[in-house]
Amino acid sequence: MELQRANVYQQEIYQYLEDYFPNLFENKEEVNEIIVTRAQAAKAAFEKADNDGYSTLEALEKANEALHQGFEFSPIAYIKTFYEEIKDEVLDNDHACKILKKAVGLFHQYGVDFEGTEKEYELRDELALYI
Repeated sequence: MELQRANVYQQEIYQYLEDYFPNLFENKEEVNEIIVTRAQAAKAAFEKADNDGYSTLEALEKANEALHQGFEFSPIAYIKTFYEEIKDEVLDNDHACKILKKAVGLFHQYGVDFEGTEKEYELRDELALYI
């Protein structure tokens, strides 16, 4: 019986999205398409790397990169971490999604490369208004 890599990839990206991008699950069709597309890309990346002579570990790394491409930064994870820092409480995904809905413009404004820069302090000041 042949290993069905796409199913493993689908399970992995589903869990990752559920943990770090739970807001995507509001649109089941969209998240299902993302899961299938990412899993197919990961499978193709693994097979290409394998065919190109990469080791199994290297091929898995290529597959993992393809699986998570575009999902490296999680606004939800950032919100949860920031909330825990200022409130000293754990924030669940539902409440983090509610905050994200209100503050989504901030993340569009500051992009994904703000961490560790002056922009992060500005974002945190503005984000605190939503918490």
